[in-house]
Amino acid sequence: MVKKTPATTNGARAKTNTTRTNGARKSAPAATASPPARSKAELVHRAALWDNVFSLARLAVQNGTYVACVYFLYLAVASLSGKSTNLAAVMSAIVDMKVNEWLAYVLAGVFGLGYWRERKLRQKTIESMGAHVRVLEGKIDSRRSTSGITTIGEPRKEDLDAV
Repeated sequence: MVKKTPATTNGARAKTNTTRTNGARKSAPAATASPPARSKAELVHRAALWDNVFSLARLAVQNGTYVACVYFLYLAVASLSGKSTNLAAVMSAIVDMKVNEWLAYVLAGVFGLGYWRERKLRQKTIESMGAHVRVLEGKIDSRRSTSGITTIGEPRKEDLDAV
């Protein structure tokens, strides 16, 4: 006996694999069925769910790192507690020699260099983005005049006298 092949969802007949067993002919549907279609809302819900799972995992790793650092710091301090060490001698020498004044000068220099570097980076960014901004402003209003500042965002030298 020959079985009829099932129809697919769009009305077309599915491909079948036909085999003979003991003289009888059997038909089996091919394994080409697609997964069920999911709605957009369901996909958005699943994406939000996975986003929350990965955010939680990232948060656990970050906070776990902090906890591990504090734990290892505790172990280091606990192993030194109650013992006379070279660290105590160094700390007392720093306090006695007024090294904190020199430390203030060093820190001021480091932070001054950091400020200088950030300012140069900011000027470089302003200069690189300035051309793009001028093109966009020209598209909006072709009669627009310039403010007269330099390409790095500073006033012109002749304008400094007016300030």
